[in-house]
Amino acid sequence: FPKGIDPWTSTSILNGLAKQSALDTTLAILSWHELHSYELNNYHYSAVIDACAQASAWMKAVQLLTAMTQGDVESNSSACNAAVSACEKGCRWDESLKYFGVTAQRKIEVDTTTFGAAISACRKGGKWEKALQVCSMLALSAVKSNLVTFNAAISACEWGRKWHKALQLVGDMAQCKVESGTITLSAAISACKV
Repeated sequence: FPKGIDPWTSTSILNGLAKQSALDTTLAILSWHELHSYELNNYHYSAVIDACAQASAWMKAVQLLTAMTQGDVESNSSACNAAVSACEKGCRWDESLKYFGVTAQRKIEVDTTTFGAAISACRKGGKWEKALQVCSMLALSAVKSNLVTFNAAISACEWGRKWHKALQLVGDMAQCKVESGTITLSAAISACKV
């Protein structure tokens, strides 16, 4: 890795590698930067944590987020979103909710990606009640629900066989002017099959 490379170029390289799920390479570049006392910022960490999410390496993602926050690097929504997503992809609903909570504690701006990953993690963990709690938090926040967040919540109700909650969410979609799709209706119908 060339010495004196500017932070923007380095971040672009890490982002490109993250999109290719090249976790080992992104980790090696981060280590190289640390070894050569290269100044790391939240964009570098976010890219590597995103690579962890792509590879379902939730433990490494949360280790990096922790290292980031313990160091002089301020965590941002991209890093927290990637960590929550990594936990979701690793089927760790409890860790996903833990880092979802960290965003609120640190007053980091959350978005539909954050909420969607937390709801989906709860769905994958069979925790429909937790998924609906996150939905309630979403409804009280300034963030607008979208098709992804509704689908994740309705799917959680499907797995929990909570047809009445699933149908309520379909109604909520109409109130929020979110158009339902095939996945939405399929999950709602499946929830009704008791």
